[in-house]
Amino acid sequence: MNSRELATWKLTTEWPVAEASVEGNFHLHVDEAKYKNSYGNHRSIVKLEVIDEAHHEFDASGVLIGLDLVLTSAHNVLYRGGETFVSRVMSVKAYIGYHRSKSSKGIGVEKRFGKRVIVLQAWERSGFAWHNDMALIKLESDFLQVEPALYQAPPLVWSEVLGIGYPGENTTQGSGSCPLCEDAGCMYEVVGGARCEDDGLLECKLLAVSGNSGSPIFLKDEPRPRKNTLRTVIATCSGSKSKEGTIYAAPVDVPFIQATKYFLSQQHLPSNLHFIMHQQPDTQTWTIFQSTEI
Repeated sequence: MNSRELATWKLTTEWPVAEASVEGNFHLHVDEAKYKNSYGNHRSIVKLEVIDEAHHEFDASGVLIGLDLVLTSAHNVLYRGGETFVSRVMSVKAYIGYHRSKSSKGIGVEKRFGKRVIVLQAWERSGFAWHNDMALIKLESDFLQVEPALYQAPPLVWSEVLGIGYPGENTTQGSGSCPLCEDAGCMYEVVGGARCEDDGLLECKLLAVSGNSGSPIFLKDEPRPRKNTLRTVIATCSGSKSKEGTIYAAPVDVPFIQATKYFLSQQHLPSNLHFIMHQQPDTQTWTIFQSTEI
């Protein structure tokens, strides 16, 4: 029987005026044609701006797996806190089609506020073990001009992968750089290889940077039904390894996503709670058991 222990809390749409910046990196600049309208095969990539309980602002990335549901890393919404890390997020802005620094006026840009966050309880209980580093953000309303990405658990064999996101401070980008790419203002992609490790993580030979946290990792050469269909998400970017050019990625946890979708489909959800989800055998139905308030 599939079972997942989840935690959730409501978000606010209150937002201060000041914006923060993040560190830079080298990736390949993505042509706007790939994400400026609903036909672009990178349209479901999400730029995130988050503010935590200490009023620190951070940039991150994610991907739409539903018209109002963003998949990202748990450390973007709940982590160690301080000046460097998110404590517990209280407000999220999500953009698709975003381009240009400190602007929501790019071609085809849509913006939504986050309404609720869901993470695995094991993320905090385990002392933030990377294989639990996955979160879902429920948005206040649907995005309109986009086709959500598909998702699956990663294959066990070595695979070519593609990481896509919004790295910050891109004025020194080396490949197709945009002179206006500052503060995680433009989408970049990077190609590499990945394999599953014994600890449950995906080890990716990719370059990562702040702002790229939560970036989706896609299978690069999978068969696709048509040209503009986005590739399947298999993991989310977590953190760098000691080896340069190698990152951890948390594999997609399909039961976590299924349990969360079922939970969100219910009416009259409490604002803050821990809960346990059990999937009924041979069905898509989950039973919800509430535990203690957080």
